[in-house]
Amino acid sequence: AINLTAVVMLGVGILYVVQYQDRLIEAELESMRAEAQLFAGAIAEGATQIRLEPNSSPYQTFAGERIIPELAGRMVRRFSENKQTMNVRLYNTRGELIADSSKLIGPSGAIAIDQTPIPQGRVQINQIFGHFANKLLSVLPRRLSLRQHPDMNSFDALSFPDALSALDGVPSSTAWAHPRRDLVFMSAAAPVQRVRQVLGVVYLTKPATDIEKQVREMQVEILKIFLIVFGITIVFSLYLSNTMAGPLKRLARAAEKIRISKSRDIELPDMDKRHDEIGELARAFRDMTHALWIRMDSIEAFAADVSHELKNPLTSLRSAIETLRKVEDTKKRNTLLRIIDHDIQRLDRLITDISRASRLDAELSKEEFQPLDIKPLFDNLQQRHQLNDNTSDKTTIGAVKNVEMIFRTERCEGVKVLGNENRLTQVFDNLIGNAVSFSPKGGKIIITAIPAKTMLRIRVDDEGPGIPEGKLETVFDRFYTQRPEQEDYGNHSGLGLSIAKQIVEAHRGELSAQNRYTAENKIKGARFTVDLPRIEDKL
Repeated sequence: AINLTAVVMLGVGILYVVQYQDRLIEAELESMRAEAQLFAGAIAEGATQIRLEPNSSPYQTFAGERIIPELAGRMVRRFSENKQTMNVRLYNTRGELIADSSKLIGPSGAIAIDQTPIPQGRVQINQIFGHFANKLLSVLPRRLSLRQHPDMNSFDALSFPDALSALDGVPSSTAWAHPRRDLVFMSAAAPVQRVRQVLGVVYLTKPATDIEKQVREMQVEILKIFLIVFGITIVFSLYLSNTMAGPLKRLARAAEKIRISKSRDIELPDMDKRHDEIGELARAFRDMTHALWIRMDSIEAFAADVSHELKNPLTSLRSAIETLRKVEDTKKRNTLLRIIDHDIQRLDRLITDISRASRLDAELSKEEFQPLDIKPLFDNLQQRHQLNDNTSDKTTIGAVKNVEMIFRTERCEGVKVLGNENRLTQVFDNLIGNAVSFSPKGGKIIITAIPAKTMLRIRVDDEGPGIPEGKLETVFDRFYTQRPEQEDYGNHSGLGLSIAKQIVEAHRGELSAQNRYTAENKIKGARFTVDLPRIEDKL
């Protein structure tokens, strides 16, 4: 419908050729008025004579001039020979008919003259089309309403307004509504004058068949073009419907089936061969569905992991309580109470971390990322961790003493990334805290920023035991808690690295882990690498 609207408006607008028709009629009226004046001048010069009246003297006096009917009649017939559709009449000053090109007027009456019709050839397709087109176009509004012409059978010039105007010496022309057919009818009149004396009136009438024919032929040709364009538009619309609306409808149906059944066996329409927007939408829809299944699997696995992690301290807590009821030794009861306290703290830590991890996706989706200068972020990190290393508070991230932190971030001066400062700080806090917990006393932790053309790479190196073989990806799993031997069990929930990786991926970056090796191919520590996309300064 949208495609056809412009075509229909164009076709209908062009078919209303009223102005074009009016200009043709105006030009034809001017031509008829000029012909009437020309013919009136010819009759005034060639078909008039001086009229004398006798008086009492032997001489006749001048009584004026008059039109010679016989001579004027021949001139009228000769003038109308090449004007087959035009009727020429000549009236005297009393409005009486002197000559008519459609009748032979004599003393005994008038004989009507009819034009022999041109024989028609074989009917062709164009004629058939033209006939139906005329029927169709006849319903269109005509030009402005016209007055009805007086009775054409009248022989009195006083019945015709143009003739009356010419009798007053003023040439005139008018367009009328045809009395018998739905056509425009035109008339023109000019006075036959000798000097200033009006001797009669030349009155020309003509149906505007030629004009109507020209206009109708133009309309028919326009209608042909319109029908061709209309047909092509219909074909293209059907083609677009099959190539656009159809695939979109299949995608919508597949989405509805997935919503209702939640089954993974539903096949999505295969549109990989399409390289247009529909194909791009289908691929995005498939990727979105795949990501949805991955998210659902992740939620299911998360629920299972949470259940497993909560069962361990709960089982230990129940066992300790049951044993506490049976033990009466004070030392053993105190030991059991410490176990109960430890398990309660572990449960509290697990529930808190699980709550944070479960809200992380929703919070990241709501937060707005802003252009962030990375150098001040590392300066704040350096000041805060140096302050923690100098405090006696054993709950701080620098609780392991004599660990030296080296920040090599000078090269990231002026480097910007698109992100959230609090979230990125959380990532590096987790990585540095993990490095501190695995570092030996007197070890070093080196934080290095390496800017590239399109990426910013940040490395966190420690001098700990490294990552066990085959665990380079596992360390990012939720609740993975392989801790140093000297560290108390249950002090960590195993969600820190998982949360860090989730935040980095939300920033369209990548977090990876690897081991550092000595020249002798021995592990000398672990390395965590964060890659973040850079942005231009103008952002």
